[in-house]
Amino acid sequence: MATSLRTILIALGFLLVTDCVKATERALVVGVGHYAQPGIDLPGIDLDVDMAKKMLKLQGFQDSEIKVMTNEQATADNVKLAIHDWLGEAKSGDRVVLFYSGHGTRVPDAKSPDGAQSALVAYDAHPAYMDGRPTLAGVVLSSEFVSALKSLASKKVYVYVDACHSGGLATDKALKIGTRNIAGIESGVPKFFAYPGMPAMPTSNSKGYRAVSVIPETDADQSSNLNFVAMLAAEKDEFAMATTKGSAFTLGLSTSFDKAIEDARPVTPVEMTANVATFIRNNISEAHVHHPVLRGNTALKGLPISFTAPEADGQTWQSMLQLAGSLPKLEFSADRQEYKAGERVKYELTVPREGYLNIVTIDANDQATLLFPNPFYKGNNYVKAGKLNVPVDLGGFAFEAAAPRGKTLTVAFLTDKNLNLLEESIGSRDANGKWISNQFGTLSASGSNRAVVVTKGDDFSLAGSVEFEVK
Repeated sequence: MATSLRTILIALGFLLVTDCVKATERALVVGVGHYAQPGIDLPGIDLDVDMAKKMLKLQGFQDSEIKVMTNEQATADNVKLAIHDWLGEAKSGDRVVLFYSGHGTRVPDAKSPDGAQSALVAYDAHPAYMDGRPTLAGVVLSSEFVSALKSLASKKVYVYVDACHSGGLATDKALKIGTRNIAGIESGVPKFFAYPGMPAMPTSNSKGYRAVSVIPETDADQSSNLNFVAMLAAEKDEFAMATTKGSAFTLGLSTSFDKAIEDARPVTPVEMTANVATFIRNNISEAHVHHPVLRGNTALKGLPISFTAPEADGQTWQSMLQLAGSLPKLEFSADRQEYKAGERVKYELTVPREGYLNIVTIDANDQATLLFPNPFYKGNNYVKAGKLNVPVDLGGFAFEAAAPRGKTLTVAFLTDKNLNLLEESIGSRDANGKWISNQFGTLSASGSNRAVVVTKGDDFSLAGSVEFEVK
C-alpha cells in the first residue's frame, strides 16, 4: 500500500513538473478593414486575417494558442491589453507571433526631434486635439507598441506589420498598381490614414527621419538587446497596398510560407523578407512597389523559422471538402486510388448540364492548386453536358502525382453562375496580366472565398470530390 502511494505521488509530481515546463506559445492576429471613422475602410483585410491564421498553423500553433481581433474588437485599448495579457502569458523560451493588418498613420509628438511619431490605427481611431494640434485618438503609438513588445517575457517574438508609415502619397482612393497584378487585381488602396493637420513627413536629412516607423531605426540600433524581430511591409517613404484579394505584403508572406512547406526547408526572417520583396516586385507595377523592412534582434533574424507540415485535412482541405459536401453531387472519380510520384493522374467527370467548371486539388501539405481552368487551355471554362475525361477533353494538359506523399483531395464544381478561379489564382503574369508560363495557378484565399460565395448563391451548383494517395 505504501509503495503504491509513493508511486502515485511520484507520478503526480512528474505531471506537475511537466505541466510547469510545458510551452505556452501565443499568437495575436489583428486585422482592421472596417473603421468607426467613415470613409477609411480597407479592402481584403479579412483575407489577410485568414492567411495569417493559416501561416500560424503552418508553424505549429493550435487554435487555442491563437487570438484573433478584427474590426470592432480591435480598439486601441483592446489591442494593447491583448499584447500585455495574452502574449504576456508566454514564457522566456516560448514563441510569440503578432500580426497586424490595417492603416498606419502619423501623430504629433513633442518629444520627437521632428515632433511626430508613427502609429497603428485601431478601429476606434478618430480626430482629436493635443496641445491645440490636430491628432488622432484610438491609435497604438509606436512608443507604446515597442515598449509593449520589450516587456514580454518571451525572447522569441516575431512581428509582422502590414501598414504604411509615411503617408507621403496617401490617399483613400484606389490607385492603379499595374496590370502585372495579383490574381487579376489592377488597383489597390494605400494603408495609411491621412487626416487634416497631420504632421508632415520628416525629410531624409532631419533628426527625426529614422524614427518614422512603427519600429523606429533608433530602436533597431539596440538590436542585440531586443527580444523581437519585426518585418514591416514598406520603407518609411513608401506605402503598402490593400486589394480585394488581400494586401500585397501578406500575400507575399503567405506565398513564402507555402513555398517553404513545399520545399521542406526552413527559412530565416532574412530569407523570408527577400522572398516577400520578390513577390511584391513581380506582382505590382514598378511605380508602386514597396520594400519590406526587417528590424529587431540580429540573432533572431538569422534563425530558421520552424514549420510543421499540416495534416492532409488542413484548413483548405476541410473548407473545400465541406463546401463540396454541402452541394448536390457531381459524379467525379480518379482512375486509381494510389499513384507513385511522377505518374499521370486521370479523372472522369459526368456533367449533367452545361455550366462553368472549376477543378481544385489540395495536397498533403494543404496547398491548393487550380487544375482547371489553366493557362494550357485556350478556351473558357464553360463546358457542355456529357462525360469528360480530364485532362484529355480539357486541352490535353498533363497532371502528374507529385510530392508531398500522402493523401490528395480533388474537388470539381459546376455552376450556372460565372466562376473562373484562374482569375483568383496567384502565378506569373506579364505586363498585360496574361500568364507568362505554362503552370497551374495557386488558389488564393480570395479564390476560396469566391468559390463559397458563388456556389452558395447558385441554386444549381453541383460538386464532386475524390481522394487518392501519393506514394
